[in-house]
Amino acid sequence: MKKLILGLMILGSISAFANGRGQVASKDRVGEKTATVQMIAYSTGGLQLDATNSILDFGNLKAYNGEAKSTVIKVSEDSIPQGQQSNLTVVTEGNAELTNANGNDKLNVAISFDKDGSETNKNITLDSTKKLESVDIYGKIDKSTANNAPVGQYKGQFTVTAYYNL
Repeated sequence: MKKLILGLMILGSISAFANGRGQVASKDRVGEKTATVQMIAYSTGGLQLDATNSILDFGNLKAYNGEAKSTVIKVSEDSIPQGQQSNLTVVTEGNAELTNANGNDKLNVAISFDKDGSETNKNITLDSTKKLESVDIYGKIDKSTANNAPVGQYKGQFTVTAYYNL
């Protein structure tokens, strides 16, 4: 009888050990937490910004009437696949300076995409059938400041930036 009980105990131990192992394997995930990782990617194309013949000419400052002067830049994207589109933003600095050749006298010029001088960002959508858009850029000088500017030739420049809206 002792042998039978001893045998049953050994068999029970093996059975309990096997069951315990199975339970340990299922308990590996107790308290499990998960997190989601977002993925993104982008593919740039053939974005071009051309200001080759663009100039804001204010003319004779003594006769300047305060109206905004304009020029045109060209924004293009030549790698848009058929049926797709590119969303772009074109940005100006908002202000620029014209500096007299003497280097001391400066005129502030408000730069924008509208005549009022308030729009410094412009959103553009190009697609496979419309790969180019001409964008007007306006510059405006305060009339009184321009009319009272010291004698001399004034020059300046500003930067326009285009980028993809990803």
